[in-house]
Amino acid sequence: MMPKHRCNWLAERLVRHVFLLVLALTMVADPASVDANWRLSAASQAKARQKTASKSKTKTKKPSKTAKSKSAEQTAKPAEDTSDPVKAELLMEAASGLVIVENNADTAYAPASMVKMMTVYIVMEEIANGRLSLDTPVTASARASKTGGSQVYLKEHEVFPVTELLDAILVHSANDACIALAEHIAGSVDAFVDRMNAKATELGLSKTQFGSVHGLPPSPGQTPDRSSARDMAMLGRALITRFPEVLERSKIQQMTFRDGKMVLDNTNKLLKTFPGTDGIKTGFCDEAGFCVTATAERDGMRFIAVVMGGRGSTVRFDAAARLLSQGFGQFERRRLAQTGQMVDVLVPIADGSIAEIRPVVSHDVFAVVERAKASEIILHVPTPTPLTAPVIRGTVCGQAFFQLDGHDLALVELIVPHDVPKRSLWQRVIGWLPGS
Repeated sequence: MMPKHRCNWLAERLVRHVFLLVLALTMVADPASVDANWRLSAASQAKARQKTASKSKTKTKKPSKTAKSKSAEQTAKPAEDTSDPVKAELLMEAASGLVIVENNADTAYAPASMVKMMTVYIVMEEIANGRLSLDTPVTASARASKTGGSQVYLKEHEVFPVTELLDAILVHSANDACIALAEHIAGSVDAFVDRMNAKATELGLSKTQFGSVHGLPPSPGQTPDRSSARDMAMLGRALITRFPEVLERSKIQQMTFRDGKMVLDNTNKLLKTFPGTDGIKTGFCDEAGFCVTATAERDGMRFIAVVMGGRGSTVRFDAAARLLSQGFGQFERRRLAQTGQMVDVLVPIADGSIAEIRPVVSHDVFAVVERAKASEIILHVPTPTPLTAPVIRGTVCGQAFFQLDGHDLALVELIVPHDVPKRSLWQRVIGWLPGS
């Protein structure tokens, strides 16, 4: 009897041979059909492969399209801000008040802490008039202690001398120090604001209205502070012209307060970045933007630059530096005349030992003039008033005006260069002779 596994092997071989026999008979009977079936199968497979490849290609494109869109989004720039970087600006020559550059200079805007220039002006005026001294003690009120913004954190009943509070205002823009000084001088903040507005009228600041002593945003019902770039330049010029000692404070880059317990940095960054800068006041609040009234002196020339409504802190300082650089670059301080220089005009002298004299300039005359126009300066001397002997040396006998483009650059008095006595008796006798 054959083993079982041998039987299974023979059965498998038999089935395989039967299958091959049937396939061979089929090919002999109709070989075309078999080839057609093979070709159909191959074509179907090729079509399937092509379709699969097409789908694969389509799927490959989609990520590429998405990547391109994403790249454009990443490289797209935000919409450009076409508004002006500042709302208003002005450049003024300090000695003459000549305006060199102006842009929207007469439109009133919020001046922010530049208001403090007027606060300081009135404090300095009180000192000049003897009603206040730098050592006068000032007691902080509850209102001063609750003032926000930049401050030195005055506490109610704390006492500081005027000089320290002035430094805190000019260096660190301390709002609470403004309140304390205003209340001490005028009795109340409102009364001090009234004085500020009266002084603004006196100085010709036609676009200015003060509502505070520090420039903070107005509280409900409070009059907002308003001023123009021209008015701020005029105020700054008036302050440093009448009280030049203010610049000794405004140029301090860093100071201590409370016996060294607080270190205060100056808000005017031009002190470090623009040589010659020594004042005057910065300002900022949301409505006002970034502002500055800056001044610098070089080679005997001083300019004042005002920037209002800057879009950023750096913007205002860059704009001010640009204006100041323009002033120092285009202008020069020129000597127009020197003491004792003779002027080509004759002054009649009645009954004198001489009939007429040529006057001389009383003092050196300097003016800041545009370099390109310096040769166009002319001297205008009105007809002098006749004198009667005796005339003493140094007697004023007229004026001379240095002019450019029809505007006066400088004025100087003309004086008699030497004594002129009366005619002597002999000169009188000679004068009476015929033909003399």
